[in-house]
Amino acid sequence: MPYTVTLDVHKRETQACIANATGQLIRETRFRTTAKSYKKALKKYADGPAILECVGFYRPVAAWLEQLGFDVHLAHVGKIPKPRLKTDKKDAHHLLRLWRGDALPEAYLPPQEVQRLRDIARHRMFLGQQSRRLKSKLKQDLNKHGHFLKTNPVETKKGREFLQKVDAPEIQSTLRLLDIVLAEQEELQARIEQETTELPEAQLLMTVPGIGAYTALLILGEVGDFSRFDTGDHLGAYAGLVPSQHQSGDHDRKGSITKEGNPILRWALVEAARNHVMHCPDSRLTKRYEEMAEKKGHAKAIVATARVLVTVLKAMVEKKEGFKVNP
Repeated sequence: MPYTVTLDVHKRETQACIANATGQLIRETRFRTTAKSYKKALKKYADGPAILECVGFYRPVAAWLEQLGFDVHLAHVGKIPKPRLKTDKKDAHHLLRLWRGDALPEAYLPPQEVQRLRDIARHRMFLGQQSRRLKSKLKQDLNKHGHFLKTNPVETKKGREFLQKVDAPEIQSTLRLLDIVLAEQEELQARIEQETTELPEAQLLMTVPGIGAYTALLILGEVGDFSRFDTGDHLGAYAGLVPSQHQSGDHDRKGSITKEGNPILRWALVEAARNHVMHCPDSRLTKRYEEMAEKKGHAKAIVATARVLVTVLKAMVEKKEGFKVNP
């Protein structure tokens, strides 16, 4: 008999509801959030779906459930209607009702290999963010000491020599931290370039001028499987690049992009579009960007270009064809 298990997961303990094939609740139990406790409490029910919310630490829990033989589903936390009375038991019951009513908003559960690539690309993104923050702090600290420089001195040998002579402990400390981050960034970038040589889809994405190994891996890690989206517009919606819409009666107004969905994918696509129009002036994408930029300005035009780019990327992967400047 197939069972359905819904879980309200916390770092220390988990509340579980177990229902039979007809939806009748047959057991409620609470146990420690450990692999051993999960096996002891749930092993005999492991022939059906297990549903949990997509919390920040879902990955080990999902792995434990899959090892037991469950068909794991993630509930999208932001789209679950919230009950007025909230307890761990009620939350688990609520997931069960949504699942039984075919009303559960699901989140994507990436395979382990996709998750591994996603972790690498996201950490590279983190290192880039930290290096930019440290460079900005370095410039601010220089300003405090009366050194008003047009360019960041850390980028040149002459600038480095100047920084070493500045008698300010916070500047020297920031410089040392920056060097550590840059070294880690360089090492991880080499790893990413090696990873992408073994990924045919990454090699396809890299045929687009403006998309390098890092951006390709970031896009692949966030999308996972391109085939899970029926159309390029659906993929654009997942990235939050489609325009918002307000329709009432005879009025139908479209506004700025929704910014719903995956913010990392949206950032990667916008950056790819920006790099593309800079480095590939002859492509149809760039010409479309230029036409729109004249009418609506750079910011709106580059987002619209990213929205077109994502449909191009999906078509490339599906057809297994590289980018064509003028198709």
